[in-house]
Amino acid sequence: MSEYTEAVERGLLGLDFVSVGLAAYCQECRRAYGIGDEGQQDFQDSIDTGETIDEGGFSWQSCGCCGSHLGGNRYAAHGFNSAGELVHLEVCEDCLCYIANGDEPEEWQAQAR
Repeated sequence: MSEYTEAVERGLLGLDFVSVGLAAYCQECRRAYGIGDEGQQDFQDSIDTGETIDEGGFSWQSCGCCGSHLGGNRYAAHGFNSAGELVHLEVCEDCLCYIANGDEPEEWQAQAR
């Protein structure tokens, strides 16, 4: 196991069914697009048709998956905790590719200090 996969394992501890992408049933995703509860189905339809996509956004916040403190784009991801509750994550590009395809980054750095 690499340092990266160990960090991901720690970051996702207690979560099941982790996947990347927007989720219309996620309040944080809807809030980011200015959509209330009443617009949930329209939001889902726009995600399904590709009209609304997660283009990511620059952030200095650490990655919610691997914990990297390097600034970069963050993307929506979700998992379910042991209580069956949806957990919203903001993940880096490395974790986006790892969660979606299993592609581990060639170079990974947890922090820049």
